[in-house]
Amino acid sequence: IGYVAGCQAQGEKCLAFGVEAGRFTQGTSSVAIGVNAGRTSQGSSSVAIGSGAGGGTQGTNCVAIGSLAGSTSQGTDSLAIGNFVGNTSQGSSSVALGFRAGQADQGSSSVAIGVSAGCQNQGAQALAFGFGAACNNQGEKGIAIGFYSGSNNQGANSIAMGRAAADTGQGLNAVAIGRSAGSL
Repeated sequence: IGYVAGCQAQGEKCLAFGVEAGRFTQGTSSVAIGVNAGRTSQGSSSVAIGSGAGGGTQGTNCVAIGSLAGSTSQGTDSLAIGNFVGNTSQGSSSVALGFRAGQADQGSSSVAIGVSAGCQNQGAQALAFGFGAACNNQGEKGIAIGFYSGSNNQGANSIAMGRAAADTGQGLNAVAIGRSAGSL
């Protein structure tokens, strides 16, 4: 329902509701609701709700809810909920919840929960929980828990727990626990 919604290569049991929703390729049993939701290539059994949600390439078994959530490239089995969440290149089996969480280049099997958590360049199998946690450049298998913990350049296999713990330049295989621990 809507101008050119589901007009080309729409699979069976699909729903496309909104201007250009599910326009080009929409996989079987998929749902696209909102202007440009699931527009270009939406995988089977995926859901895109919100303006531009899942609008680029959305993998199979994905959920993108919010304005521009999972909008450019959302990997298979991923979840993005919130505005601008998982916006540019969200890896497969990743989870991003909260405004701008996992916004750009979230690695596979990573989790980012909180406003701007894991916002840019979150490594594979990394965890970021809290406002601004691991916001810029979190290394592979890094863990950042707390307000702005590990927020800038957290090394691979490192742990930062506590408000602003290791907030800038935490090295590889390092541990910082407590408010502002390991901060300059």
